[in-house]
Amino acid sequence: MMALLTPQQARELAQAIIDSGIDTVKLRPIFMMYIKASYVATLRVDLPPAAQVKSDIAIMDMTEQLTNGDVPLLIYLENIIPEMEAAPTQQTIVKKIRDSLVHLVNGAPRVNVAAIPERQELIVNTDDTLPILFMEMGVKIARSVSKLKVQAFENGQPKMLGTGMPQVGNGTGWLLTESILVTNHHVINARREGEPDASDADLQLQGNNLVAIFDFDDATVEGTPVTGTSLLGSNKALDYALIRITATGRPGLKPAKERLSSANPVAVNIIQHPGGKAKRVGIRNNLVSASTDVDLRYFTDTDGGSSGSPVLNDSWEVVALHRGATFVENVNFQGKPVAYVNVGTQWEAIKKDIEVKFPAIFQELRF
Repeated sequence: MMALLTPQQARELAQAIIDSGIDTVKLRPIFMMYIKASYVATLRVDLPPAAQVKSDIAIMDMTEQLTNGDVPLLIYLENIIPEMEAAPTQQTIVKKIRDSLVHLVNGAPRVNVAAIPERQELIVNTDDTLPILFMEMGVKIARSVSKLKVQAFENGQPKMLGTGMPQVGNGTGWLLTESILVTNHHVINARREGEPDASDADLQLQGNNLVAIFDFDDATVEGTPVTGTSLLGSNKALDYALIRITATGRPGLKPAKERLSSANPVAVNIIQHPGGKAKRVGIRNNLVSASTDVDLRYFTDTDGGSSGSPVLNDSWEVVALHRGATFVENVNFQGKPVAYVNVGTQWEAIKKDIEVKFPAIFQELRF
């Protein structure tokens, strides 16, 4: 059994929550929201406030994953962070630890913050008005975005955690056609940070056994599961994967015709299943700050996406595939001193790669 945090991180986390001054007794039900009730019921509840925080963290720190792929400690931190707005110093400590945990759990590539010059600029959006039709279109598009559960395999057998449970990864995927789904290579790779990549054979097994859960729009619904049938192709450098799934009868998302390029912040939208939770939409709070032929960078004041999410323009066309986010400080974003810098792969770069490496699939997609 492996601890998710270092001893120092665990101590700093507990102390930051205690020092924030929030009412940890009254808010504890909120901290535990979206964590499986059967797991929460195993936690002690008879301790003084500070000891209760330390106990909850200690037990969740030793829980790598639940059977459904959820990581209780990660959900716990995501629930706590919004409650700490009045204590920005302590909130920043928790955000940093959460960011480290996200990368450990999902194996997403880290963003090289030092190489991002625009992080020192004033980033602000000036226009948030849109036609009402925008919302209606977004609801329709969201039907083609799903939560993903990926069973890890090792040497042809299900990979197990130290607890004896199968290692399962969560992510987001979206339809390119009614039976071809797009996500990140690192989602299908289903390895934690620092672990060797899956072999080609295991990667294929992981794609074949993927489960895409559509209509998981609220924690009270089960959603509509659809199974994978084959991994069609992937590229680790561009961090994309194409998976054939059972035909869904749902339309594919429409890729934008041109690469997004702007010298000024442009708002984009992200439909996602963050941390494996019910579907959420980040509407126009993701501001593009820079782009290259391959990468699109955008800032948010919260973790702006989930691995594999579509990054969409205001016409709900795909401009990029979200692949990673890193917490940064000293960024003047929407009047706040902290932000997340996100990176997505330009869809145009993925399209060109498919045409060269997977021509049969390219023809099927009819770009």
